[in-house]
Amino acid sequence: MVDLGLFGLVVPENYGGSGMGNVTACIAIEELSRGCFGTAAVLATHFLALTPIRLAASEEQKKKYLPSCARGEKLAAFGLTEPEAGSDVASMITTATLNGDGYVLNGMKHFISCIRYFHIDQ
Repeated sequence: MVDLGLFGLVVPENYGGSGMGNVTACIAIEELSRGCFGTAAVLATHFLALTPIRLAASEEQKKKYLPSCARGEKLAAFGLTEPEAGSDVASMITTATLNGDGYVLNGMKHFISCIRYFHIDQ
Protein backbone atom coordinates (compact mmCIF):
# COMPACT_ATOMS: atom_id res chain seq x y z
CA MET A 1 0.00 0.00 0.00
CA VAL A 2 2.93 2.32 0.69
CA ASP A 3 4.44 1.68 -2.75
CA LEU A 4 1.07 2.45 -4.37
CA GLY A 5 0.66 5.69 -2.42
CA LEU A 6 -2.61 4.54 -0.88
CA PHE A 7 -1.98 6.08 2.55
CA GLY A 8 -1.96 9.54 1.00
CA LEU A 9 -5.18 9.33 -1.02
CA VAL A 10 -7.11 11.72 1.24
CA VAL A 11 -4.15 13.93 2.14
CA PRO A 12 -3.94 17.21 0.17
CA GLU A 13 -1.07 17.48 -2.29
CA ASN A 14 0.54 20.37 -0.41
CA TYR A 15 1.09 17.94 2.52
CA GLY A 16 2.55 15.15 0.40
CA GLY A 17 -0.60 13.26 -0.48
CA SER A 18 -2.30 12.78 -3.81
CA GLY A 19 -5.40 14.75 -2.81
CA MET A 20 -7.66 12.26 -4.58
CA GLY A 21 -10.40 12.62 -1.96
CA ASN A 22 -12.98 10.47 -0.25
CA VAL A 23 -14.62 8.89 -3.31
CA THR A 24 -11.30 7.54 -4.56
CA ALA A 25 -10.46 6.40 -1.02
CA CYS A 26 -13.75 4.49 -0.82
CA ILE A 27 -13.08 2.80 -4.16
CA ALA A 28 -9.60 1.78 -2.98
CA ILE A 29 -11.04 0.37 0.27
CA GLU A 30 -13.72 -1.53 -1.64
CA GLU A 31 -11.17 -3.06 -4.00
CA LEU A 32 -8.84 -4.02 -1.15
CA SER A 33 -11.79 -5.64 0.63
CA ARG A 34 -12.16 -8.05 -2.25
CA GLY A 35 -8.85 -9.60 -1.24
CA CYS A 36 -8.56 -8.91 2.49
CA PHE A 37 -11.04 -7.02 4.62
CA GLY A 38 -8.50 -6.63 7.45
CA THR A 39 -6.08 -4.79 5.19
CA ALA A 40 -8.88 -2.60 3.89
CA ALA A 41 -10.01 -1.84 7.46
CA VAL A 42 -6.52 -0.61 8.36
CA LEU A 43 -6.57 1.84 5.46
CA ALA A 44 -10.15 2.94 6.21
CA THR A 45 -9.29 3.60 9.86
CA HIS A 46 -6.19 5.53 8.80
CA PHE A 47 -8.41 7.76 6.65
CA LEU A 48 -10.96 8.15 9.45
CA ALA A 49 -8.27 9.20 11.92
CA LEU A 50 -6.79 11.71 9.47
CA THR A 51 -10.12 13.49 9.00
CA PRO A 52 -9.97 15.60 12.21
CA ILE A 53 -6.41 16.59 11.35
CA ARG A 54 -7.36 17.58 7.80
CA LEU A 55 -10.42 19.53 8.95
CA ALA A 56 -9.48 21.13 12.25
CA ALA A 57 -5.75 20.97 12.95
CA SER A 58 -3.57 24.04 12.93
CA GLU A 59 -1.24 24.57 9.98
CA GLU A 60 1.67 23.57 12.21
CA GLN A 61 -0.05 20.29 13.16
CA LYS A 62 -0.92 19.51 9.55
CA LYS A 63 2.70 20.02 8.50
CA LYS A 64 3.86 17.83 11.39
CA TYR A 65 1.52 14.85 10.89
CA LEU A 66 0.10 14.69 7.38
CA PRO A 67 3.27 14.22 5.30
CA SER A 68 4.53 11.19 7.24
CA CYS A 69 1.02 9.69 7.28
CA ALA A 70 0.70 10.27 3.52
CA ARG A 71 4.01 8.46 2.93
CA GLY A 72 2.88 5.54 5.09
CA GLU A 73 5.66 6.12 7.61
CA LYS A 74 3.07 6.65 10.33
CA LEU A 75 -0.32 5.04 10.70
CA ALA A 76 -3.11 7.20 12.10
CA ALA A 77 -5.07 5.54 14.93
CA PHE A 78 -8.61 6.19 16.11
CA GLY A 79 -9.90 5.94 19.67
CA LEU A 80 -13.63 6.33 20.24
CA THR A 81 -14.84 3.43 22.39
CA GLU A 82 -15.09 3.90 26.17
CA PRO A 83 -15.61 1.14 28.76
CA GLU A 84 -18.98 2.43 30.00
CA ALA A 85 -20.27 4.11 26.84
CA GLY A 86 -19.12 1.79 24.08
CA SER A 87 -19.22 3.85 20.90
CA ASP A 88 -22.25 5.92 21.96
CA VAL A 89 -20.76 9.38 21.55
CA ALA A 90 -23.49 11.09 23.60
CA SER A 91 -22.63 8.93 26.64
CA MET A 92 -18.87 9.47 26.59
CA ILE A 93 -17.20 11.09 29.57
CA THR A 94 -13.54 11.48 28.54
CA THR A 95 -12.46 15.12 28.52
CA ALA A 96 -9.48 17.12 27.28
CA THR A 97 -8.99 20.35 29.23
CA LEU A 98 -6.55 23.05 28.13
CA ASN A 99 -3.87 23.56 30.76
CA GLY A 100 -1.20 26.07 29.80
CA ASP A 101 0.53 24.88 26.63
CA GLY A 102 -0.99 21.39 26.78
CA TYR A 103 -4.06 19.39 27.66
CA VAL A 104 -5.05 17.28 30.64
CA LEU A 105 -6.85 14.14 29.50
CA ASN A 106 -9.30 12.51 31.91
CA GLY A 107 -11.08 9.31 31.04
CA MET A 108 -10.41 6.01 29.38
CA LYS A 109 -10.56 4.70 25.84
CA HIS A 110 -10.20 1.13 24.65
CA PHE A 111 -10.32 -0.75 21.36
CA ILE A 112 -8.02 1.76 19.71
CA SER A 113 -8.11 1.00 16.00
CA CYS A 114 -4.77 0.78 14.17
CA ILE A 115 -2.58 1.33 17.19
CA ARG A 116 0.78 -0.43 17.08
CA TYR A 117 2.02 0.72 20.46
CA PHE A 118 1.19 3.40 22.96
CA HIS A 119 3.73 5.51 24.81
CA ILE A 120 3.25 8.48 27.09
CA ASP A 121 6.23 10.57 28.10
CA GLN A 122 6.06 10.92 31.87
